[in-house]
Amino acid sequence: MRPMNPMPIMPTRTVIAVSSFVECGVVHFRRVQEPCQSGGDASPDGDCSVGLADSAACRPGNRGLLPAAKRSVVRRAEPLVNQTRGGEFHENITQFANPACPTMDVPRRLIYSCRRPQQRPGTAARRKLTRETTLMKNLLQITYWTVGGFEGQTPIREALEQAKACGYDGLELAFGAGLLNVDTTRDTCEQIRRDADELGMALATMISGNYWGCSLSSADADQRKAAVKFTRKYIEVAHWLGVPTILVVPGAVDVGWDPAVPVTPYQQVWDNATKSLKKLLSYAVDRGVTIALENVWNKFLLGPIEFRAFLDQFSSPHIGSYFDVGNVMLTGYPEHWIEILGPRIAAMHIKNFKREDAGGLLHGFGDDLLQGDVNFDAVKAALKKVKYKGPLTAEMLPFCRLPNMVLPDLELARDTAVKMKQIFAPKRSQQP
Repeated sequence: MRPMNPMPIMPTRTVIAVSSFVECGVVHFRRVQEPCQSGGDASPDGDCSVGLADSAACRPGNRGLLPAAKRSVVRRAEPLVNQTRGGEFHENITQFANPACPTMDVPRRLIYSCRRPQQRPGTAARRKLTRETTLMKNLLQITYWTVGGFEGQTPIREALEQAKACGYDGLELAFGAGLLNVDTTRDTCEQIRRDADELGMALATMISGNYWGCSLSSADADQRKAAVKFTRKYIEVAHWLGVPTILVVPGAVDVGWDPAVPVTPYQQVWDNATKSLKKLLSYAVDRGVTIALENVWNKFLLGPIEFRAFLDQFSSPHIGSYFDVGNVMLTGYPEHWIEILGPRIAAMHIKNFKREDAGGLLHGFGDDLLQGDVNFDAVKAALKKVKYKGPLTAEMLPFCRLPNMVLPDLELARDTAVKMKQIFAPKRSQQP
């Protein structure tokens, strides 16, 4: 940590500078000492506690940083652009906050949930998640569909238990079918959150398959309106669950496996998707949820530079990339995408794909994570280069078995857990 600037005459204040993006729900901070502009008295340790560099005044005697044993990680925040000394941005330094302190001058837009740590849902899972990211290890998850089925056949509590037994750190919940849908209540979500905490399982991301039939980019205004409404509920449920990132498909020129869906001109898809996402952005920010756009077979945003440009127009860390390693194999190389998208990647799907004889068909997605054309060594090198510390979620949907693809498949989940650890956490794979 940078040493404090000695100022024997004027008291100083502690500026909390937020990083330019939120990694896996963990916000990174750095303390910067500045002179108190208000002329107020310093606290016993020489600091005045303020939450923002542009706060009106320093409060005498307030303590902004508790001892290590009492610190808590802020779940969500938005960046404070050019509000640190000299307009600096400090990324990936140290994690601290004091949401339990009732006198700390931190506005609601910075710390969304200010309940005491023991009262906040998801504390245990977030502590585990924080430990993983602090040690530069990635959270390993499995998507619910593999252990629970597309229609939500397996109760979520049971799916959490099964994922834990397989050796995963967390479970990616699915929204749109089963228990989690547009009619889901807050009480239901809080019970799921308690179950996850009890089992020590993280809930870092959510997925939905509804966007193929209800698109944010549709030429039909009524369908776009319905898609926006659906996504608002999706965001709300994620907020209730304490899930920081949701997967969203931004739009589609066409749907290759559904000829009934009309073709939409590319420029119209860009414009409509942009308008829809702008309607959702403030809603997501207010609830501390990141909308992560997945690269899919939609004939839209087919290159990493194009994808980056689409994301950057929103100028917000709350719209990022949900990068799928396997999906990109048809037209490119995942390691290239990772280096170009960099800190815009909020979450990742891990699967493999065989180009040979696939011809663009779903059969290229197999049921063995190690069988395919993904160069995982190159992927890991790219992830290390961009310092990605978010979740890695195995999305094993064995389309190679069509027309007999049966999910849930616990044996597939177990096998994939072993291979995820072999690829991304070899030391853990050696543990009994």
